[in-house]
Amino acid sequence: MNSENILYFNQLKAQVVQVFMQNHVVNSTDCNDWSGQEIELFQEDFIQKVKSGFSEKWFYTYFKNEVTKLPRIDMLNLMSMYAGYQNFADFKEKNPISEEISTNPIEENSTQNISNHKTKEPTALNKKPIFIAIGVIIVLGILYFILGLNKPTLNTYSFCFVEKSNHQAPKTPLRVTLLLKNESPLELKTNPDGCFHYTTENKEIKFVVQSPFHEPDTIVRHIKNQNNETISLRSNDYALMLQYYTSSNVKDWKRKRERLENIIAEKATIYRVYPQSGIALYNKKEFINQLTIPTAHLKNIQILEIEYDQNQIVKLKFTVTE
Repeated sequence: MNSENILYFNQLKAQVVQVFMQNHVVNSTDCNDWSGQEIELFQEDFIQKVKSGFSEKWFYTYFKNEVTKLPRIDMLNLMSMYAGYQNFADFKEKNPISEEISTNPIEENSTQNISNHKTKEPTALNKKPIFIAIGVIIVLGILYFILGLNKPTLNTYSFCFVEKSNHQAPKTPLRVTLLLKNESPLELKTNPDGCFHYTTENKEIKFVVQSPFHEPDTIVRHIKNQNNETISLRSNDYALMLQYYTSSNVKDWKRKRERLENIIAEKATIYRVYPQSGIALYNKKEFINQLTIPTAHLKNIQILEIEYDQNQIVKLKFTVTE
């Protein structure tokens, strides 16, 4: 492990924490003492700034524990971008680490021995620097060739999503779950244009895209010359239908109730998620009453998650916005 790179990483980590605390209040300036809620707030701010993120496991590995190995170069680049640099190389260039150069006694003795040998055999020593220089050039050339071949190539993938019905970007952000090898899944969200970008050394990317109003889809792509792609999403008709009934001005409440009876299973599990904390459990009848009794908050009902089986909704999560 290159101790110099560890010093660079710790210095970058400190700058990242400082950038986060410029706009957020936390209980401690030491990220080792951050709570789960503060870590989640940091994750959201990181995604918002660099359009990519990290898992909670990754945070505990590289922020809360003593680092024994560097993160992948793509994460170092993202951290550098968050702190205001172009990439990790730009950060290192603008934040040089001073080093104390100490004199090695062995080198001094070696120099003295060479000097003594030079006095005894001047002719042979005059030829040695030439062969040494040639040898050094050859070794450096071989190392450069090997390191060039082994240097990882960063691949940036860009995906944009559109509705299959009208080829327009979705109106609400999509949840993208990156399935990483030997790591916990990484949660991302699409930007207002319905797109997300991800940089990695891997030659393959695998992710699941989903939202309450679309069928979940698992995407696998391999590296190629052009890594920009537009993907069509299939809408979840049951979720759209339910959203229509919660937001539309249907005056025939009896007819509305009958349609809801048809699309919701008798033993459906229905949760209401409160903005601050806690949940409430509803049965089918109680939920339908929520949707068919005219109240001020009816149009503020927002569907969070939906599952269906045999053409009926069997699980539902919703909230009521202020």
